Amino acid sequence: METKSMRTKLRLTQTPIGNLPSVSLILSETSDKTGLEQWQKRIGFLESEKIKKDAVQRGIRLDAEIKHYFETGWVDQSEYFEQSYTLISEFTGHQLQQLVWHPMGYAGRFDYLGTDETGRSVLIEWKTADKPKAKEWTIDAQLQAVAYLKAAEYALGTKISEARVVYCITGHQLPEVYPITGNKIEELFDQF
Repeated sequence: METKSMRTKLRLTQTPIGNLPSVSLILSETSDKTGLEQWQKRIGFLESEKIKKDAVQRGIRLDAEIKHYFETGWVDQSEYFEQSYTLISEFTGHQLQQLVWHPMGYAGRFDYLGTDETGRSVLIEWKTADKPKAKEWTIDAQLQAVAYLKAAEYALGTKISEARVVYCITGHQLPEVYPITGNKIEELFDQF
């Protein structure tokens, strides 16, 4: 993979197989931005930047709360954590923010990997949102989750049966869950 910009050079991740671009960098440079541009034009640049910044801050907070929970056992946290806990409580063998890489030339840190009650490994990519997402607006998150799944299988040497994109939504009690299994994993990985 050729380095395209100074930004790319600065965002390479050191791995045992070399310095590699992150999954999020690859998606940001290759995804179709038509819908995003139309949305930005409709609501205005400043408002769109504020919304994006708020979304990033919510995600950072949720990641920190999940990590804090596993370090301390403390569960009285944000509404986003409460929604994520409905899923976390179903799993054992928790792994968080693990660095993984793939020989196709990318790396990154998945949000969560756990084992369900049947012994299957499930990788979760957490997201937050102000309102429910139409499935067609989750494609980049699905690509991200599948890329992490394949990298985790390679780097950790384990079979992962399912990826889930989980949106914790403002004002909701339960998150939206988009499971990715079977042939859909391979289809999305081919798109990535």
